[in-house]
Amino acid sequence: MNGLQKLQVYDTVGDRHPPASLLGLPLRMLFERKDRFDRYIKEGYTVADMGAGSGYYAIHIAKKMHGTGIVYAVDSGDALVRAMERKVRKLGLTNVRAIKASAAHVTAIPDDAVDFLISNLTICCMVDHVGAVKEMLRVMKPGSMAYVSSTAFRRNGDPRGVDKNEFEQLLYQFKIEKLKHGRLIREALVRKV
Repeated sequence: MNGLQKLQVYDTVGDRHPPASLLGLPLRMLFERKDRFDRYIKEGYTVADMGAGSGYYAIHIAKKMHGTGIVYAVDSGDALVRAMERKVRKLGLTNVRAIKASAAHVTAIPDDAVDFLISNLTICCMVDHVGAVKEMLRVMKPGSMAYVSSTAFRRNGDPRGVDKNEFEQLLYQFKIEKLKHGRLIREALVRKV
């Protein structure tokens, strides 16, 4: 399975897809350091970035693993996946698997395969929150960890929004290692039991 592979196509209705140009801004590095998950990643790991966008974390992690392991970079936005594919090709990375799919329907990732999972501001951009968490649980190895975050605000009537109670309810099947409700972001580090 060398090289970039588009493994799956699944269309979603109602999900939000930020522009690739916005997700790739250098300004982003001031707020989200690419290396923030490095302590959880080891060479040879299988990592899933659910809602990978244009590959901000996925590409960094693939480089960090020096061509070992696999990084499944999942996003349902066509433009975002294409932008990621261009970056991966340009860098010659062979351990990134681009998957065009909803985070709630990622059949291209095997059961119990993932050592570390990132779901950074993903569930608040999609309608099927429960489906996304079910997929996380399905693909993660027992004992593996995940970082999950959502925006802390919710517009009335927006089915993509996740309030404090729902965020905590979505995580009930995990062991919560760390939970923080900030003014802008809700975030948790969880472990599959």
